[in-house]
Amino acid sequence: MRTALVTRTRAAVLAVALCGLRFGGAAAAPSPPPHGPASAMPALVAEGTVARHLSTPYGDSNGLRLTDGTLVLFAPHLGARIGAAAAPGDRIRVIGNVADDGAIRAVAVVNLASGATIDDEPSGAPAAPPRARAPLQRLEVAGTIDLVLHGPRGEANGVILVNGGVVYFRPDLVRTRLTRGQPFAAIGIGTRGGAGVAIEAIAAGADLEAARAAARATPARPAPANQP
Repeated sequence: MRTALVTRTRAAVLAVALCGLRFGGAAAAPSPPPHGPASAMPALVAEGTVARHLSTPYGDSNGLRLTDGTLVLFAPHLGARIGAAAAPGDRIRVIGNVADDGAIRAVAVVNLASGATIDDEPSGAPAAPPRARAPLQRLEVAGTIDLVLHGPRGEANGVILVNGGVVYFRPDLVRTRLTRGQPFAAIGIGTRGGAGVAIEAIAAGADLEAARAAARATPARPAPANQP
């Protein structure tokens, strides 16, 4: 049963990925479906231009932001492949499911210029050795919220700042309602790389002074786990 489902899903992904390529990718981008429960089978949900990559606190790519503001998330193990196939400025097609908050959980990404398709299906090529991770650092970040990230139950568990910083946090760490345009600061453990600063927060506040005060009152925590 599972094999049949995987086969049908793979066939659906490839059919959607190839749709339009025969016409040079000239088909108009469809509108994302209404917010609601994600579909059981993946569908073509967005086309757009890559603005930037997002990363986990360890520096692993786990998402894309398109120039129209669309948020595309994917499993970190796809990050290196998607990063190589979809650079900032590239126009892409995204196949996946739309979460309740409008974020796309991608199962495949297609570069509309090259036709390269990245998904979970093994390519047959030898797996590249894992890259060396940058060492985790204690970092501070402050700015204005551009987008609030949510977990599977709709709980706020991170923010993207206008200045590019990405902050992940436990849902119980920030007890106030977060909205776009709100000032936000955090102190945590993470990395600073090509995709910008990404941290797992140990303390947060409206500004760095408040975040530092909260950090002084917070016991040390272990290194962060990979983000979804």
